[in-house]
Amino acid sequence: MRPLKFTLVALFLATSAAAFDHRSDVSERISAITGQRLNPDVTVGRAFSLPPGITSVSPLTEKDAVAIALWNSPGLEVILSELDLARADLAEAGILVNPNFNLLFGIGVKPWEFLLNMPIQALWQRPRRVAAAKLNLEMISEGLVQNGLDLVRDTRIAHGEVVAAQRIAALDAQAKELLAEIADLTEKQEAAGDISGLQARLVRLEAINSANRAARSAKDLELARESLRVFMGATDQLTDLTVTPERQLDDVPLELNQLVMEALSSRPDLRAAELGVRAAGERAGWEHSRVFNLVAAQLSSKEVGTFGLKTGPGLSIEIPIFDRNQGGISRAEAQLRRATLQYLELAMQVKSEVRKSRLNVLQAREQLELLRAGFLPGLRKTLELVENAYANGDISYLELRAAQRPLLDALRSEENVLRDHRRAMAELERAIGRKL
Repeated sequence: MRPLKFTLVALFLATSAAAFDHRSDVSERISAITGQRLNPDVTVGRAFSLPPGITSVSPLTEKDAVAIALWNSPGLEVILSELDLARADLAEAGILVNPNFNLLFGIGVKPWEFLLNMPIQALWQRPRRVAAAKLNLEMISEGLVQNGLDLVRDTRIAHGEVVAAQRIAALDAQAKELLAEIADLTEKQEAAGDISGLQARLVRLEAINSANRAARSAKDLELARESLRVFMGATDQLTDLTVTPERQLDDVPLELNQLVMEALSSRPDLRAAELGVRAAGERAGWEHSRVFNLVAAQLSSKEVGTFGLKTGPGLSIEIPIFDRNQGGISRAEAQLRRATLQYLELAMQVKSEVRKSRLNVLQAREQLELLRAGFLPGLRKTLELVENAYANGDISYLELRAAQRPLLDALRSEENVLRDHRRAMAELERAIGRKL
């Protein structure tokens, strides 16, 4: 019995060693890509806290927002709990079947009988079962790294929405004041008979519309702030949240083939799909090994007349005549085929995501270049000429104020393009699995 005991202990230790802390591994992988780590505290319902190195969040940068989200996001913690389930499956995969003990008491003429069954089919089935469970754990770990990158992408986009909403709300507030002042001036002109009542009415309607847009922009700002707080796990904290843009326009090379190759080699979810194919292959091999569902070594002891207690070994085998695990084998082979098709589908999706997000980045760059190189400089030059004309007494104050309105609209358009660029960059870096 001692060799068997040592064998069981060795198998248990090997399984335990394989089930190491994959949470820290996921944290290290995410840190290598983003520079930010997960919270090592796994306490359920833990309080919100700032990650190490962050002492102030006013104003909040994109980098700090990502760090806080990875440190506190309850949604990410829910997904990370899948690691515990996968580790439990791995531990279960390494467990051998319990021996079976039968004892028949000698009563009357019936002799005393003892039978010990030790199922041993798991000895050759276990390696494939454990291998499949290990690959499944690695697959889930890779998938969780991708979930972390998705959270980074969502947080960056939410941060960019707040940046844009802050700027647009400020511009709309200025436009509201400008239109209100222009409306007051036109009312005075109407009273003096210098303009018609229809002209004054149109200006008042524009002022009302501008006030409504400013009110909507203020609400949009609050909604954007709340979305960012949700991603950071701070719905009850950071109530007076202000943000600052970390970068405007990234002039990084966007060669398509290189981006696609990087995505295919570095995307964690694609690596997870590859491991899923390998795990399905191991499960298929395991199901094939289960043709003999029961093979048990036996030890039998029995009273035999005047000869006393006789003991001897035996073997119990389930004969696979009708049930040869056809269903399990077919199911495993179908799962392998499905996992392979899912991998191929995901590879196509990765390529498409890279192409689309790259095109969005290029489009935002072109629009921003048109605004900054042509339209905005021309608009500012025109406004400078108008201000000079007003200083020389050639135009009225009303004409001066009216000439200032197109610049506010152009700056609003510029901020919308910047928001689109930040979103596109976040999508592109998520699509290739690293920061550009």
